[in-house]
Amino acid sequence: MAARIAVSCLHKSTCTTFHETIKKLYHYEDKGINSSLLSDDLYNIVMENKEKIENEIVHERDYTYDFFGFKTIEKAYLLRMHG
Repeated sequence: MAARIAVSCLHKSTCTTFHETIKKLYHYEDKGINSSLLSDDLYNIVMENKEKIENEIVHERDYTYDFFGFKTIEKAYLLRMHG
């Protein structure tokens, strides 16, 4: 149950599509300075193939993680912008 609540909170605080997230990470600015968190190549690949990528993502699978697995992913792999 805790994992489902944590995933639900994460979904509410993130963009609804993958390409929107990629766009924000690419155009990220820190104190007014361009500080892109992604390479140009990755950004271009995602933008050129965004429909294909979006069609493959199944957000409901996020709910299959247990709490320990979710917290591991959150701490080790997810990026935060502005805090």
